[in-house]
Amino acid sequence: MQAQQSKITNAGIHINNAEFEEALNDINTALANESTKNDPKAFLYKVKALIGISNNPKLAAKYPNAAEEAYLAYKKCQETDTKGKYKDDLKSYQMQISLAMFNSAITNMKEKKYNEAKEKLKKVTDINPLDVKNPFSLQYYAMLGQAAYFDNDMALAKTILSQMVEKNAEDPTAYLTLANIYNQEKNFDQALSILQKGKSVNEALIGKINKSIDSVKATKGFNEKNPTYKFLKEGLDACIAGKVRMRNEEFNIYIRQGTIDQKMNELKQEVEKDPNDVALRYLYGKVSEPKDKDNAEINAFKNSIEQYKKVIELNPTYFDALYDLGAIYLREGKRLHDIAEETFLKDKAKSEELEKSSKEHFNIALEYLEKANELQPRNTDLVNALRSLYINNNQMDKAQLVKCRIDPNCSNRVYSRKQLENMLIGKKREVVTQEIGNPKDPSGKKNADGTVSVFYEKISYDGDNFKNPDAMMEVVFEGVKVKELKFQ
Repeated sequence: MQAQQSKITNAGIHINNAEFEEALNDINTALANESTKNDPKAFLYKVKALIGISNNPKLAAKYPNAAEEAYLAYKKCQETDTKGKYKDDLKSYQMQISLAMFNSAITNMKEKKYNEAKEKLKKVTDINPLDVKNPFSLQYYAMLGQAAYFDNDMALAKTILSQMVEKNAEDPTAYLTLANIYNQEKNFDQALSILQKGKSVNEALIGKINKSIDSVKATKGFNEKNPTYKFLKEGLDACIAGKVRMRNEEFNIYIRQGTIDQKMNELKQEVEKDPNDVALRYLYGKVSEPKDKDNAEINAFKNSIEQYKKVIELNPTYFDALYDLGAIYLREGKRLHDIAEETFLKDKAKSEELEKSSKEHFNIALEYLEKANELQPRNTDLVNALRSLYINNNQMDKAQLVKCRIDPNCSNRVYSRKQLENMLIGKKREVVTQEIGNPKDPSGKKNADGTVSVFYEKISYDGDNFKNPDAMMEVVFEGVKVKELKFQ
C-alpha cells in the first residue's frame, strides 16, 4: 500500500511540474491496485493530469479522449470522497472539464458526428445543472438540444429544450427547434405557443442588449472597435436573426396547418407598418406565391414579384429574393416555350410571339440568377438553372464554365474576380481547397471577359479586405508556389 501511496504522491509532484503524462501513468498504476483503487485523491490527480493533457496540443492529439476520461475521474472522485474533502478542488476543475468536452463536441457538430457530440454534451450537462443566467450553461444545453435533434433523438431534444423554454432561457434556437419538433408532429397549437413565448423572450433580450449598447456608446472615447460593443453587436445580430427565423417558422406552421390565407392580411399590415424590414417583405412575398407554382401563370406571382423587387431595392445582395425572382421568370419562360411548341403547327405567328415572350422572360431570369450566382457561386440548384438558360441561349461556353463550379471533375474552372472576393473577403490566411482554371495553364491569366483563370491545389488570401493594396493571393500548383495575385 505504501508503494501505491508513493505513486499518488509522485503524481502530484509531476502535475506541479507540468509533467502530465508521467502523472497519469503513476495514477493509473495506483488505481489498478486493490489498496488504492478507490482513493479519491488519486481520482482528483487523474482529473488534473487529464485536463493538463487536454490543454496541451501535442499531448491532446495523443490522448483524444482525455476530456471524457477526466469527466469519469471527476465522477469517481465525487463518489469516493464521502467526507467532501476534495469538493472545492473538484469544483475548480468542473469548468475546465466542461469546456474541453464542449469544444470537442463543437468539432463533432461541424463534422456532422451528432451522436458523438450528443454523448459528450450529456456528460457536460450532467455536471452542470441548467442555469439560464449562466451563458456557458445556456450554450451547453442549447447545443445538446441541437445535437439530439440532428441525431433524430427527439425524446431527448424535447426534454432538454423544454427545460430551457420552461425557465425562459434567452436563447432563440431553443424555442425554434422545439417548435419545429412539435410542428413535425403536427401539434400546431403547442408549436405556436412556444414560438409566441420565444418571440416575447427574444424581444425583451433585444431591448436589454440595445440598452447595454447605448451605455457603451456613451462612454468617453468610444469607437466601434470596442470589444464590449462588438460582442454586444454580435449578440444583437443573432437575436434579430432569431426573430426573423421565429417569424418564418410561425408562418411555416400556418402553411402546414392550412390557415395561411387567414394570416395574409396580418402579414400585409406588418409590412406596411415596417416597410424597410427586408426579411418581413421577403416572407410576405414567399407566402404569397401560388400553391401550384408549376402550373401558375406569372400574374399569380404579382405580389411576390413586387415584394422581392422591393427587397432587392433595399438590399441588392439579398440572395433568396434574387434567386426566387429568377426562378419565377425562368418558370414562366419555360411555360411560354412549351405553349409555343404546342401552338406551332396550328398558328405559327402566335407561336413565334409566344417564343419571343419566352426569351424575354428567360433574359430577365438570367439577369437575377447571375447576380445571385455572384453571391453563391456553388449553389447547385442555381448553377443548374443558369446552365439551362445558357444552353437555351446557345451560350455553350458559359454553360460549360458554370457547370464547372459544381463538377469536381471539370478541368476548366473560371471564376470572376468578384466571385473570388466573395469566397475570401474578410478572411485572413484562408485556404480554399478547390481548383480554378486549366491545369495546362497553372500560372494564371486574365481573360478578355475580366475573369481570372488559375489552376491550383490551394489558394491563400492574406489581407484585411480586397481594398487593401497589400492584399495578396498565393497560388500553389503541385506543391510549388507559382503565382501571387495582388489586387490593386
